[in-house]
Amino acid sequence: MMSEQSHRKLFLDQVCLEVRAKDMHDDIREELSGHLEELIQDRQAHGFPQAGSEAWAVAQMGDPQSLGKTLNRVHKPRMNWGLLGTVLFFAALSLVVMLSVDSNPTSAMKGWSFFKSQVYYMTIGLVLMLGLYFVDFRKLQKLAWPLYIVTLIGIIALYSGGTTINGVAFLILRVVHFPITLSFLTPFLCIALAGILTSSRDSFISSVRYRRWIELLIVAVPLLLLAMFHSLPELISYSLVALIVYVWCTRQWQWALGLALVLSVITAVKAWNTASFVERFQGAFDPNAHATTSGYMYTQIRDVVRSAGWWGHGFANSPEHLPYPHSDMLPVYLVNCFGWAGGLLLLGMVLWFTARLVKTLHLIREPFGKALVLTLGSILVIRLLYGLSIVSGKVVLSGIVFPFLSYGGHVIIEFAAVGLLLGIYRRKDMIPMAPIRPIK
Repeated sequence: MMSEQSHRKLFLDQVCLEVRAKDMHDDIREELSGHLEELIQDRQAHGFPQAGSEAWAVAQMGDPQSLGKTLNRVHKPRMNWGLLGTVLFFAALSLVVMLSVDSNPTSAMKGWSFFKSQVYYMTIGLVLMLGLYFVDFRKLQKLAWPLYIVTLIGIIALYSGGTTINGVAFLILRVVHFPITLSFLTPFLCIALAGILTSSRDSFISSVRYRRWIELLIVAVPLLLLAMFHSLPELISYSLVALIVYVWCTRQWQWALGLALVLSVITAVKAWNTASFVERFQGAFDPNAHATTSGYMYTQIRDVVRSAGWWGHGFANSPEHLPYPHSDMLPVYLVNCFGWAGGLLLLGMVLWFTARLVKTLHLIREPFGKALVLTLGSILVIRLLYGLSIVSGKVVLSGIVFPFLSYGGHVIIEFAAVGLLLGIYRRKDMIPMAPIRPIK
């Protein structure tokens, strides 16, 4: 005759056999065991003997196969269709803009196809996105420290052996002729930071005081490198993301506020002592007074946007004095061709993309996954909003590219980041929640 415990074990085994998300088996067993225990105690409270109570309780739970199939539907992989659709829209719009630039008869880049090159980059990016969708993101947490160290070495190598063009440092990988920039490296740095700060603190330094200082140092070292190498745009971008992730993971608002004040002073001093940035600030805030020098580009942007009207000047039309319509000036070029309506559509898609990321953040329960969504989402949203703000003609121009739309190999990293975000969302109901334990 089957023992009391055998009834329960057999029932739980049959339920879990139907659930493919193996990481959820322990949670399912614990939850169902709790329900069984309540039924057993309730039956015994009505005067029934302990013998046979568990078999009765198991029978009340219903068919284990049916219950298991129901739980399998609850814990199956998910697709964030809203996020995916927005990114594919960005990709399609980017190709339309590249084709428009190529079709312009007055283009200074005749003989070079931005469209074909962008298709090449996007194909690689989409393949990476698909691959990362199926990769378990939790494996990245184990690689956090190596990734952090390698990225720091990459930043040092970039500025010791790289080439600077228009204030942006490049390091060419000659095997694939792919340019490495800070915009390429900082996302990896932020991923590493998220992994380190969400790692189990049982394996970290036991002293709370030392732990606080070390975590702050982990955030501060890349900031010092970026400050030393005169990369103000990336310094500001990384600072915002790093402080957001640091506060989210550690809950140390006071320490983050102190670091933010120090960074503000460093940034202000560096900007004031860098002639090129001073000129850019002057041109952005008072373009008319510097119309023939640093304010020239800003007056051109304003003139282009004002003359575009609601429907723009049409496909393949490019203002004579608007350089880099395929990259730095892409949002302005888009408004020129498709008007204010096209600009509002782009704004709406950026806001929709941001809303989907916020919703995803609230739905993810696993700490490292949540930190990754916050990290990658912050990087993408900050750059998207900055790219849109250029259209105003009042924002200081920098080398930060517009994600997904601008021409270049950066789209490979951006699509890969989206693949990682989709992979995190895919497993949101497939892994148990383990809350972050903030420093007390």
